[in-house]
Amino acid sequence: MNTGRFISRYIGRAGQVLRIILSERTAAASLIALVSLILFGILGPLVYQVDPDAVFYRYRVSVYMVDGLRAREIYTLEGISATVSASTDRGFIFYARPVEKEDSEGSLYLVDLSHGISKPGITMLGFKGDVNSISIVNNTVILSDGGSIYMAMYSGNALSGLREVLRASSRVEGLIPTNYGIVWWDNTGRINLAMVSHNNSYSGSSVIAELGWIPKWVVDCGSWLVFVGPSGRVSVVDVESKSVKTYQPVFEDLLSAACIEGRVIVTGRYGSMAILSSDIITPVITGVVDDLVHVVPTDGGALVIGSKGSVVSIDLGTGALSVKELRGISGVKKAVMIDSSLYLLSYGAFVASLEPPSLKHPFGTNYYGKDLMAQIMVGIRMSLLIGVAVAVAVTTIGSMVGMLSGYFRGKVDSVFNTIINFVYTIPLEPFAILLAMFMRPSMTTVIIAISVLIWRTTARIIRSQAMAVASSQMVEAARALGAGHLRIIVRYILPAVLPLVLLDFASVVAYAILAEATLGFLGVSAQDTYTLGGILNQARLTGAWRDAWWWVAIPGIFIGSISLSIYMLVRSLEPIANPRVKESY
Repeated sequence: MNTGRFISRYIGRAGQVLRIILSERTAAASLIALVSLILFGILGPLVYQVDPDAVFYRYRVSVYMVDGLRAREIYTLEGISATVSASTDRGFIFYARPVEKEDSEGSLYLVDLSHGISKPGITMLGFKGDVNSISIVNNTVILSDGGSIYMAMYSGNALSGLREVLRASSRVEGLIPTNYGIVWWDNTGRINLAMVSHNNSYSGSSVIAELGWIPKWVVDCGSWLVFVGPSGRVSVVDVESKSVKTYQPVFEDLLSAACIEGRVIVTGRYGSMAILSSDIITPVITGVVDDLVHVVPTDGGALVIGSKGSVVSIDLGTGALSVKELRGISGVKKAVMIDSSLYLLSYGAFVASLEPPSLKHPFGTNYYGKDLMAQIMVGIRMSLLIGVAVAVAVTTIGSMVGMLSGYFRGKVDSVFNTIINFVYTIPLEPFAILLAMFMRPSMTTVIIAISVLIWRTTARIIRSQAMAVASSQMVEAARALGAGHLRIIVRYILPAVLPLVLLDFASVVAYAILAEATLGFLGVSAQDTYTLGGILNQARLTGAWRDAWWWVAIPGIFIGSISLSIYMLVRSLEPIANPRVKESY
């Protein structure tokens, strides 16, 4: 019966509190906002099912024109994934397929730069299918789908006369047209030559060399074919004598080669380069770490292009070498010089870094290409968890200290006051940083740092109320009847201070969320999960807060909204919990 009365009484008080909140517009709006924010963090992932650790990529093909130290984007095509490409005398040709439709066929695209940057364009050629290698010479496109080799003419930005000229007995890995015919190689490293007959059709294929490894690139240098590939291998195949000479000037994978004035420049990963001349191959130290992917012949030398914008200029006459770095470019695959202007073809899967809010990413992405909305949902939950954990610890410690100090007074009160005054002298941020030096930065570190220092305010609030209740007539009467200290504290002091404890609990949650944001911004918060302060810290560390406003503003809005909502609710409930405030209203 007593338990039923107790529950009924507190249900009635809860209803009274709710009526007071709903009777004030500000308090009602704060309650609705707080509940909405909590539900967004807890139930949001059920609707927005995005992994906060997933890295998003955007697929695109871009054409750049080099202007001094800057690569200026003159054309781009989004949403397609290019796999192979080749340079032409007018621009580039590449094969790509739509990203959103994985089962759809790919297409050939022609980039025509013959009119300069005034009319650049990417045209889809009339071919659909799979392509794993492509080459072009004299308006003739030669390509392979891995099983067969096809040839077609292109004119007026269209393909014509597409026909199968050879059906290979093994998988075609690459090809190149030469004066002798089409040279192609398979997945065993066997080099084949498809001969040209008098009617311009390919009548058959014969093996001219066995390399034992799969080349990455081949260059036609007269009667020589120079193949480059993995682990720095360079093989020179004499088409007429079918002899093979193999070199290994470097140990990095080689990616490209060009024959210029009887010398062959080979390039590869991490800035590796070598020059083959008269059966002597000499490594060249470039001083760059970029992957050198394409060689463009120039008057008396060459430009070697890196995938991340490195441009190495070589003078073959003097051997002089210079390097410059282009800004704002990556994923370069091919290059071509047209009318003294250098153009670059870039494609691939690029990290969707610092994308502004959109339908796909409502809160944008961060520097690492991760979705901020998914991270903020986790951050809200973690920040609320930290706030509640701190509030439990603070109100428990503060209430016990406050009740004991206010009830016993005297020496007990003096000892506790001395401790409280000492704790007030300790600043939060330096203490948390020192604590993180002994403990790793984590949620536990944040909870301990805030709790150890913030209970002091709760203790003083509860002490004041406990002191007033301990001096009341009902407590004096209980003492006169022989009630013990424990009974008086549990029966009279605790019920009197409980409303203040609950009110302070909410205030501590709001304060802890703000404190966590501060400590998280300094890097003291959890490193293995996302908190609102930790998200701000990532923006600070990357320096992206200067440009990516959404990375700072949106978490800041959530931090402010949660704290403000709680504070407004606490303010509306103060007249109920604190009699002194009630009297002033």
